[in-house]
Amino acid sequence: MKVLSLICLALLFVQCQSIKQTTDEKSIEQIAQDVFGKNVNIKYNTEKTFAIFVTEKKPDMENPVNALEFGIFNMEKKALVYREQKYNARVGWYNNTHVVVNSRPGVKSLNPEEDKLMREYYINTQTLEKTSEQPN
Repeated sequence: MKVLSLICLALLFVQCQSIKQTTDEKSIEQIAQDVFGKNVNIKYNTEKTFAIFVTEKKPDMENPVNALEFGIFNMEKKALVYREQKYNARVGWYNNTHVVVNSRPGVKSLNPEEDKLMREYYINTQTLEKTSEQPN
């Protein structure tokens, strides 16, 4: 009777583990689609520790500029750690730890440093800080 109880308990434990794994381990594609919709592109850094989810709406009669939405996904934490929307912009990996965002802002700033930051900036994936200085 004790052996039968142990076997039942072991089977229950194994079944619970398999259910937990299937619900906890969504694919990166499923997570990206849940957040950004079906037409999302995923760009990994070289070490595949981070990914950028990118969706872009092309210009049309309603919106005459391209609308870019992107997010930085931490693969270790399995979490979206940064999200932003821009118009007339592109995003990609600068190096393994920095994302570069290039845009054509509709308004020009009188402050040259602020204007430079509006046109091109880098996001550190570790600290999520923005800078206009090119990282090493």
